[in-house]
Amino acid sequence: MVSHCIANNKDYGKTIEQYGVSYQQIYGWVRKYEKDGAGGLADRRGKHKDVASMTEVERLKAQLKLKEAENLRLQMENELLKKLKALERGARHGLSLVRLKSKYLAVKSLNEEKHYPIITLCEIFRLNRSSYYKWLRRDQSVQEDKELIERTYALYQESNGIGYHRMQPNLKRRFNLHCKKSMSTGS
Repeated sequence: MVSHCIANNKDYGKTIEQYGVSYQQIYGWVRKYEKDGAGGLADRRGKHKDVASMTEVERLKAQLKLKEAENLRLQMENELLKKLKALERGARHGLSLVRLKSKYLAVKSLNEEKHYPIITLCEIFRLNRSSYYKWLRRDQSVQEDKELIERTYALYQESNGIGYHRMQPNLKRRFNLHCKKSMSTGS
């Protein structure tokens, strides 16, 4: 296509008509061919420059970029482990669920404080991202359920044992809490 276009004195219209490509494509290809020859038309998307063809400065810049990325990962790992130790010290339990919760809390706090990517933090702890996000959602619903249970118990104590049919409207009126049918009936 490029040679056809150049052979016809850069008649882009004729080339577009014959090959069915856009003006921008053929114009860009002709410019690349004139500048770099046939090598300029090679598709280099996603490919790195060959180390042998790099200058010394380019090679050093590439090495520096790799070292910076490695340094950032090690820094994230270090801070994540420190955060985990601090959280586990406060937990006082050696149970596996507490350890997982501590890991999730460490991931959450470092993501919020330092804006480290969640995917990298989860990789360091060998956690599934989906499990982390499930824990985030679960944590919110557990808090809501705890509040409902506490308010229900307080209302029950205060009223000397009212039943479900009177409890639900009282919770709604006094605390603006809406019960799920499954929670209130016990099923």
